[in-house]
Amino acid sequence: MKTISTMKILGLVAIGIFVFSAFSMILLNVTAPTNYTGNRCLNFDGKDDYARLSGFQETFRQQNLTIEAWIKPKYTIRWGSDALYGHATGIVVSYQVYDPHLYTGTGGWWLGFDYANGPLYFCWRYQSYFNWEYRAYHSNRGIWYNSSWYHVAVTFNPSLSSGNIKFYVNGTLDSQHNDSNTIRYYGNIPYQFGGSPSDNYGGLIDEVRTWKVSRKQSEIQGTLPRVLSSSECKNPNLIGYWRFDEGSGDTSKDYSKYLNDAVLALSPANPQWYSPGAPIIQVQVPTQIRFTLGPNPAIFGQSVTLVGNLTTTTKSPISGAKVTVKSNGTAVATLTTNSTGWFKITGTRWFKPSTITAYAGTFNITVSYAGSMQYLPSSYWQILTVKKATTEIYAKFSINPVAPGADSTLKGILVDQFGKPIKYAKVTLRYSNDYGSTWITIVTLTTSSYGTFSKTLTAPSAGTYIYRMKYAGSLNYLSSITDIPLIVR
Repeated sequence: MKTISTMKILGLVAIGIFVFSAFSMILLNVTAPTNYTGNRCLNFDGKDDYARLSGFQETFRQQNLTIEAWIKPKYTIRWGSDALYGHATGIVVSYQVYDPHLYTGTGGWWLGFDYANGPLYFCWRYQSYFNWEYRAYHSNRGIWYNSSWYHVAVTFNPSLSSGNIKFYVNGTLDSQHNDSNTIRYYGNIPYQFGGSPSDNYGGLIDEVRTWKVSRKQSEIQGTLPRVLSSSECKNPNLIGYWRFDEGSGDTSKDYSKYLNDAVLALSPANPQWYSPGAPIIQVQVPTQIRFTLGPNPAIFGQSVTLVGNLTTTTKSPISGAKVTVKSNGTAVATLTTNSTGWFKITGTRWFKPSTITAYAGTFNITVSYAGSMQYLPSSYWQILTVKKATTEIYAKFSINPVAPGADSTLKGILVDQFGKPIKYAKVTLRYSNDYGSTWITIVTLTTSSYGTFSKTLTAPSAGTYIYRMKYAGSLNYLSSITDIPLIVR
């Protein structure tokens, strides 16, 4: 396998392809809820150990790539750690042939550590068959402690206008670079783990995944803390997936649909099985949400309470989890479960999404949990019906009976069935002098912020009059009519 020596790396620095930054040395430890039973990995001695796929697979000749692995180095990797390892570089995963003559190029790519300087780097061959031309880019992180596991991922997509090479460490974007040069593939290229013969990685390797797409950060984060599910393994974009859980023997299963099992090198170059493996979980635990709504149906203006709980399917409570409440598809609240997995929201208006104006109507209330490293997502829904509130108009004249030509003020209030005033509503005032056979409109009044209205009227000639106040209703209220007599004498 071709390697990049310290001098070659320094040469790349000089031409601006490989730029090392020694200032981003922040350690990010990843911890997971548990290590599953049977969780193992491979331990490479850093001298001559390697594993590879049998034969030469065309599957990996891709331009869009994501390479993921969990690693735990044998010695802390930092500036000058090549003295500990005995060589300048340590290849973790590669699809590249070693050529001691450096002339009959074979192309390909590899992901490994620069022991002399500290960072993780990704290299690939480009340009012509006869020129030994490589591109090399690196992580900002330049120190990797041998006491910690790290999840590393590199995405590559030369067709993007920017950020087509990205390094992720423990799911966090570490660095990104721009390079549109495509990968050149020549000859018979093996897929290999651990490097060989002079650039061997030393330490633990687990959960190696290769995809023929440049994965999004959210996708990487969503699967890094656990093994892939059986349905995820069938994804045609997953072109290689090795869990290294066998614990014995000289092969390790490829869980992708392509079934390219890894073969450990013969002794003494064979890596050793090691337990435990990376701090991941085997299967996310199924969850369930249940909640009640009350009262249901409700009446506009009435307080509605949603109360529920989030548990595993075996009824174990899940505390401190965020659940999202949606009404008709729009998020209206985010709640946090308490120590026993319960959550609650109550009020008269929380269930109305901002996209509609009416509080009365039918609402599809959905509570969903997005899941976590340990738990699978779940959701549950119910229909909430909110009916329009009934209304009442209460009114009286200040003087009744009243003399012809004298003034009397009509004062009233519009309230709902709970006695709450209805503000800024239109109330139409009419009167009849023939006991309701015909009506004459006087004025349309607007209730105040307290639901009140008033109108001073001059009494007509002697007689009995009926004054009618009508509220036509609204999106949230039913209509109402109130008649009161006025006696003029």
